[in-house]
Amino acid sequence: MQNGLDAVARAARVTRLDRTFRWPGGRHVAVVLNVAYEAWSDGKAPGIGPMGNPLPAGAFDTNALSWGGYGATRGIDRLLRSLDRAGTRASVMVSGVFGERTPATVRAIVEAGHELVAHCYAQDIIPAKTALPPEPDLEARFGVGRGVVREAIKTLAAKGLVSVRPRHGTHVLLHVAVVRPVFVWGAPGIGKSSIVRSFAESLGLPCVTLIGTQLAPEDLIGVPELRDGRSRFAPPESIARDDPYCLFLDELNSSAPEVQKAFYSLILDRRIGDYELPDASIVIGAGNRASDNALARPMASALVNRLVHVHLRASSADWLVWAASSGIHPWIFVYLNQRLARRWAAEAGSARAHRAERRR
Repeated sequence: MQNGLDAVARAARVTRLDRTFRWPGGRHVAVVLNVAYEAWSDGKAPGIGPMGNPLPAGAFDTNALSWGGYGATRGIDRLLRSLDRAGTRASVMVSGVFGERTPATVRAIVEAGHELVAHCYAQDIIPAKTALPPEPDLEARFGVGRGVVREAIKTLAAKGLVSVRPRHGTHVLLHVAVVRPVFVWGAPGIGKSSIVRSFAESLGLPCVTLIGTQLAPEDLIGVPELRDGRSRFAPPESIARDDPYCLFLDELNSSAPEVQKAFYSLILDRRIGDYELPDASIVIGAGNRASDNALARPMASALVNRLVHVHLRASSADWLVWAASSGIHPWIFVYLNQRLARRWAAEAGSARAHRAERRR
């Protein structure tokens, strides 16, 4: 995408004709016929149906499925026969999935002289301005490897048919957290924990979460034990691992000062007592801001200076993009688009419950 337009829109040109222009036959008006030959993925139904009766969230709308399937099984044949009798050609907008389900019908559309117009793969897969399914889903759907999927996306992006935009949070962490410890700042419910877990998953690392407000210093340092007549601290099993992992220190700035001090060597030196984090392990902290009226204590400069700080900003537009490919009910989109005031807004200093962008 460039300047909010896709490749077709960027190439479009408007030509204004003078008053003397006439269509063939001296006609003043031309009628353009468009046929929407649409389909949904297997097991999916349209978000709307002819009945209009509200269903409980999560209930499968079999009526909408029947309504959406009629055009694909009977309606398209009747329309093609009608166009043939009228000697008229049309632009037929075809969902890509029909190339797999009904290739003979797609071929008949072309052979009849109609214009074939790309119309997404399926109506629930790539609606306008929403995200592609995750790579594993694409691999399973098409029975190909990840390299093939990525090469296909790269080709489509080069043609301006899709826009490749990495998720902001994991993108930043990928470039920073693998080198230096990171602290993620953000309002309650903005999705700090979800971003860290997604980042760890993208690297194939287990994510071990320690919640600062629920820890005492000895929970990190461990308890003393005797070995060969000498005492040493045995670190907790959750930290002392042999393989690389992502250590997530949640609510770090809400923990007691003594706990924050216990984190110093773990964050800077990547060690607790005699135990050192395995190579390729990652340390990430997170916490709320004092301006959010959430529990937050000042962090000592010795700790602050050991971290790279990332501040998250809530974006309703980004949330809608995520929600469109995550099974959120279509009514939620209608509600938020009609009632803009109900979208997330900062409520600094308020102790009341508020809307959050947390991804469930």
